[in-house]
Amino acid sequence: MLHEVAGLLAAYDTTVLLVGEYRHEDIETYPEFAVADGIIELARNSLGTRDERYLRVFKLRGSDYRQGFHAFDITPAGLKVYPRLVSPVEATSYLREATRAPSGVPGLDPMLDGGFWTGSSTLLAGPTGSGKTTMGIQFILEGLRRGEQCLLVNFQENPTQLAHQLEQISGKVDDEARSRLELQYYSAVELSIDRIVVSVFQALRRRPIRRVVIDALGDLAIAASDATRMHGYLYAMVQQFAVLGVSSMFTLETDPPIMASDENNGRLSHMTDNIVFLEIRANDSHVGRTLRIAKARGIGHDLQAREMKIDGTGLRILKGRE
Repeated sequence: MLHEVAGLLAAYDTTVLLVGEYRHEDIETYPEFAVADGIIELARNSLGTRDERYLRVFKLRGSDYRQGFHAFDITPAGLKVYPRLVSPVEATSYLREATRAPSGVPGLDPMLDGGFWTGSSTLLAGPTGSGKTTMGIQFILEGLRRGEQCLLVNFQENPTQLAHQLEQISGKVDDEARSRLELQYYSAVELSIDRIVVSVFQALRRRPIRRVVIDALGDLAIAASDATRMHGYLYAMVQQFAVLGVSSMFTLETDPPIMASDENNGRLSHMTDNIVFLEIRANDSHVGRTLRIAKARGIGHDLQAREMKIDGTGLRILKGRE
């Protein structure tokens, strides 16, 4: 009967959607799955105290489609799908800009022979209180000073708190500069890596953003619920930024060691162009902060750990015994 119905409908200019309740295992045994030209599977996954909904295109005869699970929400307007991020095709052939993206941190750019390469990705790692968020804000402020469009994504400080930190470090941000900055805040309670990634790239399509800071990767790792999925998304995101010429910075909390195992650090190191460690060290009775550049791809960088200080104007590298 199903075969006859399918043959009849194929003779007309009609698109048919068949809806039913099935288990994934039923795809191999039920005849409707063999007759259908396409199969879309909807599923839900329990994640802590909440559920996530996913959509997967299991079959689409004669067509190319994006495989894997894609998150979706049910909204008053219907389903809203967040397609899974993949690496761009252009990643094998694009031309990288031969310019620098200054860090905005006094004393750091000389350690980098002039700053980070434009379009490069930087992993900023360190324990609580080491200055990661402050350095990320300074990186954004430097972009604003240069007339660039910037995006700051945060999972811990809400927009009011971030605006206060921006003004503390830079003074009053004028309306023109503020119009070039987009703040995206997501509560750590309801994080979804798919929604966040889609929102980031929607922002990149709306305006010519040149700098992105994502604070912090540990929160994204919890939202991803799976280490392999997290690394896949991060790698694809870094590749997309590189093709678009967007200079990016990701912060990573190393205490507690979320994603900070030797295995994870090795996997992170190959996908980011630069790695900067911010550390808090105790020497006798003196506790101080240091900055060390562990990696800067294509840059003859300073390998020494340098003393740094955080004050009302932000983070800066100390000179000598300052």
